Amino acid sequence: YSVLWSIAGTLETADRVRVDQHLRLSTTNLPTAAAPDTVYEYRVDEASGEWAHWGSQIPQWEPPAGKQIGDIFPSLLVPTIDSVRNMQALSLSMGAGRPVLLLGGIGTAKTATVMQYLSRLDKN
Repeated sequence: YSVLWSIAGTLETADRVRVDQHLRLSTTNLPTAAAPDTVYEYRVDEASGEWAHWGSQIPQWEPPAGKQIGDIFPSLLVPTIDSVRNMQALSLSMGAGRPVLLLGGIGTAKTATVMQYLSRLDKN
């Protein structure tokens, strides 16, 4: 898990598949993953020490009550495996007092992730 996110965390999908294949040749201590999932779709559960799919961490999402989706569409952030995973990495780094640099192309929710993180902090 540490190798994935310290060395190979910034790779694109095709390269992540290659890293997954290489790691599977090097060790048997990886979760069973069916395509298109790779080891990147798994995390180590803190309580059990076992592999768990990131999808299990995606919170239930419902559109805000009383609002027209068309009116708020640009500001919606629907939770995905990527957003949950990025929020966890951001929270861990910030909690340890480490600086964070989010990388990604236009529209990859960098600003939205930071804004969501900041909205969860104590206002005082």
